[in-house]
Amino acid sequence: MITKYGTDSERQDSCFYSDGSGQVVAWSLPDCDYYVVAAGEMKIYYTEPDGTEHTLYTTADIDELGFDTDSKISAVAGKGEEVWSWQNNNWFEVYSDTDLDFCSEPIDGIDNAIEYALELAGKQMPSGIGQEPDLVY
Repeated sequence: MITKYGTDSERQDSCFYSDGSGQVVAWSLPDCDYYVVAAGEMKIYYTEPDGTEHTLYTTADIDELGFDTDSKISAVAGKGEEVWSWQNNNWFEVYSDTDLDFCSEPIDGIDNAIEYALELAGKQMPSGIGQEPDLVY
C-alpha cells in the first residue's frame, strides 16, 4: 500500500480524482518517466431519500454530499440505480513522458496504477524522500 506517501486507502476509486475536465494527472514522481492520469468524464445521478436529485461530475460534488470514502460510495451505489446511477465513470491510465504513444489499459484503483507506473519505470517508491509525490485529491 502506498498510503505513507500520500494516497488514501479509503479513496482508491477514480471518482475521487475528477475535476470535470476529462483528464487529470493524479500522480507523478520527480525523475519517474511514468505518471498516472484519471481519464474520462464522470457523470453520476444521485437521488436523496427525500427525492432531491443531483448530477455529480467532480470529486467536489461527491465530497459535498458526504460520500468521501470508497465504502460510502459502495454503500449508496448498492441501493440500486434509482438511488445511484453511474452514467459515465472515469478510470486510471499510465502515460510516459518520453514515449508519447504509450498508454496503459484502464487500471482500477490509484495504488494499483501507481504500482504499475513504478514497475514500468523499474523503480520502487523511495524511502525517506523529502517531498511527497505529486498527488491530486
